[in-house]
Amino acid sequence: MEDERKKDLIIYAIIAVLVLALCACFWADRRRNVRRMQELTRQSQQLNDESVRNRQKGEEIYWSVKDQISGSIPGFVCWGDECAAGNGYGSLETRLASRINSALVTDLEDSFRKFSGLYYMSHLDIPVENMGVTNEGFYEILARAGVKQVFTAEDIEIPAGAGRRDMRLCGAYGGEYHFSEQKYVKFGTTTVLGVDGRLYTGSTYYDDLHFVMAFERNVAGEAVTVPAGTQVTFAGSEQYPSYIPVLFFGEQEGVPADIFIDGLKGMIARSGRDDDAYVVICSTPAGSELDTALTQAFIGHYIQCDKSAEDLRLADLKVISDQIYYKLDALGCFDGVKQAVGQAAADLAALSAR
Repeated sequence: MEDERKKDLIIYAIIAVLVLALCACFWADRRRNVRRMQELTRQSQQLNDESVRNRQKGEEIYWSVKDQISGSIPGFVCWGDECAAGNGYGSLETRLASRINSALVTDLEDSFRKFSGLYYMSHLDIPVENMGVTNEGFYEILARAGVKQVFTAEDIEIPAGAGRRDMRLCGAYGGEYHFSEQKYVKFGTTTVLGVDGRLYTGSTYYDDLHFVMAFERNVAGEAVTVPAGTQVTFAGSEQYPSYIPVLFFGEQEGVPADIFIDGLKGMIARSGRDDDAYVVICSTPAGSELDTALTQAFIGHYIQCDKSAEDLRLADLKVISDQIYYKLDALGCFDGVKQAVGQAAADLAALSAR
């Protein structure tokens, strides 16, 4: 009996030792797991912090290169007649935007998109605006562009409140401007004697396509009598400061070559750029008198086009867009953008490799 009790005690002692050993192993393993989890948490936090820092650094690179691009080339503005406005087959501004941006910024946009996963960090496109108009003469286009001064051709009364008044407009020498309605190209805020307003299609037409403009003030005020010969200004001519001008015209019937060239030079000067960045395109036969005059007047900037406005197709516009790019590139107009984009691509690649 005594021997059996001793055996039981020994068994219980062995079991107790085993339980204690198992408990010790359990707690040791638990401590190791806790330490492992703490280390993994620390590493995860470190990676997360580094990811946040990289993202912030990537955003800094993005906004920096975006500012540099817009500072170098805010955009392009295509002035002209039907050649610039486009037809049912396309317009120059669409093809030019594709050509310029694919050559300069598309690859970097893709890199930013892959790096950040954020769509907004891929908007580096250089804008191209279309200010081409249809059914208007050369002098009307110059007036829209702010090259030619615009005056009231007769006395008018601007009412104190709402209400449109026909406003005949003319040049410095009295010749009336015959404007036509444009779907996209607008005059913008129009100012006369300090009164801001808008120009609309008037009730009186010169012919089927051209009408007398109607002025309506933006804000009610005192009635104003506007005498004939009062200058009128359009904000539309000021809305693209420092944009690179791309001028695309057909031959202008009744406009001498020297007057045409002077008008183009005025449009170039209105861009406000202090460099040599501009392109002149004219739809005129190669070797014609006008072609020769334009070649001499705009050396290194002129492109001759064989197609008339109605005959232009996408393939033609693509060729012209390529020519515009190569001419501006040869003039060094894209050097600042290329340098900024190259540095941003290198910085982003170094960041992605971390």
